[in-house]
Amino acid sequence: MYSRPCCQNLTPRCEPIVMPVQERVCNRYHTVEQPIICPINTRIVHHYIPKPVYYPTYTQTEEVNGCGGTTCGGNPTPTTGTPNTFMR
Repeated sequence: MYSRPCCQNLTPRCEPIVMPVQERVCNRYHTVEQPIICPINTRIVHHYIPKPVYYPTYTQTEEVNGCGGTTCGGNPTPTTGTPNTFMR
């Protein structure tokens, strides 16, 4: 018999051969909050559009009837007064 360390008794058994380590990668992704600053400027622009506003002006006309006695003679003469302006 051989006196080898890999063989014992009558059944030949060899010691196992150890191979180099193989690496397996298991990728796991986890979300982590990443603050991102987005500056925003609000610009207010005022636009003025003219809106017509009408103010009425009033005038007044008076008629003076030149009647003498019981009968009126001739046409009445209109008299124009000064214009009156009312503002709101």
